[in-house]
Amino acid sequence: MKVLLYTTRNINGVGENVLEHFAHIKEISTEIHLLTDLKNEKKVKMKFREYGVEIDCLRNEKLYYYLNDILIKKDNRTWLDIYDSIDVSNFSDFDLLYICGGIYFPNVGISFDGAKKNKFPLKCSKRFISNGVKIINILTILKIHNTYKIPLHEVAFDPDELNCYLFHDSIKSKIGDNYYLYHGYDDSRYNITRLDSVQYYYNDKQFLDKQFLDKEYDLTFGYTYSNIIREKYLKEWEHFYNNLLKNEHKVNVFKKILNSKDKSENNFLTRSEYLKYIEKSKYTYILPSYWDEFFSGYRLFESLFRDCLPILNENCNTKYINKSFNVNLDILKLEQLPSDEFRNNVLIELKEKILKCEPEFLLKNVKYPETLFNKKNRLDFLFDFS
Repeated sequence: MKVLLYTTRNINGVGENVLEHFAHIKEISTEIHLLTDLKNEKKVKMKFREYGVEIDCLRNEKLYYYLNDILIKKDNRTWLDIYDSIDVSNFSDFDLLYICGGIYFPNVGISFDGAKKNKFPLKCSKRFISNGVKIINILTILKIHNTYKIPLHEVAFDPDELNCYLFHDSIKSKIGDNYYLYHGYDDSRYNITRLDSVQYYYNDKQFLDKQFLDKEYDLTFGYTYSNIIREKYLKEWEHFYNNLLKNEHKVNVFKKILNSKDKSENNFLTRSEYLKYIEKSKYTYILPSYWDEFFSGYRLFESLFRDCLPILNENCNTKYINKSFNVNLDILKLEQLPSDEFRNNVLIELKEKILKCEPEFLLKNVKYPETLFNKKNRLDFLFDFS
């Protein structure tokens, strides 16, 4: 199967973890191409290889024409006009299209509940080249899908993205009509279904013998603050944090205050550095997402995998993830750290129910090798709590 991949995320920076969602593609592909604006082919291929994916070819032959002729020269055509002009004839022989991380520019209304919902790409600004690059590539993928009826599988890395079925009626994808939308758990509000892409990655051979026995810290928590919604939740965190200090728990807190004049407030780490602390911590803490109707499922997964049990803010919306995995995460809405026995028992239960890669929760209408699910599961390597 010949597959074309795309992501809007910065794979060499804060968005690197999006690559975890591409690992399972190697099970169904014979040839993998990547649509990208990145120029360093060797570096890009090496980054994907770290996540078990071999990229055969980088595709960006159309991009620079549009950048120069449309964005830099301030062409007056709409994005819909640009969509019509994109030539996708060199992409007719693909069998599957896969996007993880769509366009998300909430400041200009390009989001799930933004002003451009069901209107994009009409009347949308082309002022920023960095945004334009992403839009051109998404429109290219969508036109390939619409022109050749090639199945399009889209992972909503952030459910507030403007996914392809939320575009203008003239070009949008239609769910169930060779278009499928996924996230880490089922949520009918956003038409997303569960995809065990992260679970596949965690259960891959590179992790099977990895254990996280050495717990140096009681709790590690990192957060970014940028809006008023999070302010009220952070007050609840401060109360929880003060209780930890009173009980002399060993705690790490890493934060990034956006638009802060006092840069000394920020001590945020890279994701890989932060996860090293999670590996060495018994607990972490999860706030509601910026869009507080939604729960940070991927934060839960990465913590459970590292034997770090999350404590949830009481306002976290767990309704849909509970239903999707048949669990009750509300027991983690605590005002103080629980006993080791509680932690151990809950970790065992949640890892068993959440971290398995289940065959029915991979790409729809795609045949995976039968041998895939005979692989030894990560659960066989749970450490002995006794």
